[in-house]
Amino acid sequence: MDVTKLWGRELRIVQVGPPDGALADRLLTAGYQRQLAIVDSDERARQIAARHRRVESFLAVSRRRDRIRQNNADVLVLHGWNALQMLRYRSIRHARYVAVPMASLTDLVAATAGGLAQVFLGRLSRPKLRKIACGLSHVELMVFQVRRPRPHRGVRRFIPHALGTRGFLEQLQAAGLRYAALRWFESLPELPAGEDLDLLVDDADLAAVRGLLDDGPGTQAVDLYSASGAPGADFRQIAYYPPFLAEQILDRAVVHRSRCRVPSPHDHFLSLAYHALYHKGWASGLPSRDSARRSRVRPEHDYTAILQEMARRLDIRVSITLDDLHDYLDTAGWQPPRDTLIKLSRHNRWLRALVGRSAMRPDDARLGVFLLRREALARGGVQRAVEQIQLHGFQIVETLSLKPQQVERATRNIRGGTWTAGPWQHSGGPPAAAIVVYDAHPIPPTWRQRRRFPLVANARFLTKDQIRDVFNEGLPKSEHCNVIHSSDTDHEAIDYLRIIAPDKVDDILARVRKFVAPANASALGESPISRAA
Repeated sequence: MDVTKLWGRELRIVQVGPPDGALADRLLTAGYQRQLAIVDSDERARQIAARHRRVESFLAVSRRRDRIRQNNADVLVLHGWNALQMLRYRSIRHARYVAVPMASLTDLVAATAGGLAQVFLGRLSRPKLRKIACGLSHVELMVFQVRRPRPHRGVRRFIPHALGTRGFLEQLQAAGLRYAALRWFESLPELPAGEDLDLLVDDADLAAVRGLLDDGPGTQAVDLYSASGAPGADFRQIAYYPPFLAEQILDRAVVHRSRCRVPSPHDHFLSLAYHALYHKGWASGLPSRDSARRSRVRPEHDYTAILQEMARRLDIRVSITLDDLHDYLDTAGWQPPRDTLIKLSRHNRWLRALVGRSAMRPDDARLGVFLLRREALARGGVQRAVEQIQLHGFQIVETLSLKPQQVERATRNIRGGTWTAGPWQHSGGPPAAAIVVYDAHPIPPTWRQRRRFPLVANARFLTKDQIRDVFNEGLPKSEHCNVIHSSDTDHEAIDYLRIIAPDKVDDILARVRKFVAPANASALGESPISRAA
């Protein structure tokens, strides 16, 4: 069977290590314009272009060891010993098909050794021989289909080779899209070998930018984040920066000499420090006040020297250490809220040590705040939620209908600033009401619950899943949404209250203490509730 009956012309075909341009030429003759051939040297590219002039614009040079994985191919064509990379499933799982030309014994041996192991593991289909006809001759391919492909559909994208980095940036500018290249943009439109382009994009322009990036095969990686942390443009399921800070970066972005939009100098320093601390931690290589705890990881960039030079130029007087920058970001209004810090700490040992002292304690499980999202008000509202919360054993301390200013503060500073639909088909909207609760008899999470919800101190708060089900009951799946969010600990609950209604915190905590019977007063001990007095 001819591959033209198997592969549509819209598929992106990437060859790795072709010895010549014959296959690319035949693919062009068969109508495949969305193709790319990756070679490992400029000399090889010149040799191929000299013999096959019309494939010259489809040639790319990459010396990256991971070039088989770092592309957006729908069809991977692996030449020679490159086919052995099929043994590393991670290198090929983004493609829908993997093909090996049967031009030599090397091709046959590599395809058999690399592919059949994955066939045995159930990751690839059994191979089939296919051909690409060209006149009276043809090229024979051994073709494997990836059973469960995982294409690059999230943060990681690739600039089409035909467009190039310069062309891509020019199109962003010409279309008037709202974006900023976050860092390492000094040499743009050129990028150092192996360097990615990190882009922050307005949510309204996310689809347009993705459309540009998905328009053809490419190898120049782009990490694409939206201001609100939309699904597939987020960082570990939260916004890359708190959305109000992301909006600030976009609002104050300036045009670099490359015509690319980049953060203003001060925002550049703050955003790079944020990235080094909260996304990388010890892996950034930044020193700490605790000199005994130093990362042994060699960072890709010298964050210490880079931030020191930026601080000198901007006359920012701060020691470039993890702890001092953390304090500086707090004074600058750039420190993320506690619940965001806790979420980020799951993959950041330095941050985990920083927040671990107060984030999880045995006595940190009685106070809670349920936040009702806007859609909940249209489905029974606060009263329905109160009834469900009481049904699950909580005592109601206070209910608050949020005013516009409170909605804005809560949206910006709670839940990582991310209030999108998430895995649901319909969005619950921003927070609209708060219900403060107290649990006199908290339930310790089970081992299984701790594995799934490591931040929850009281298993009773997991009943919010059942409350969501009640609010979605009777509605089509297309209208199901997340209508309720809750704090995980007493500390987090108090933080929520200080964000939403700082003038009411003392009064609410005073009433909470009255829920504790005199005989059980010792249970309050040195809890966050008592310390917040």
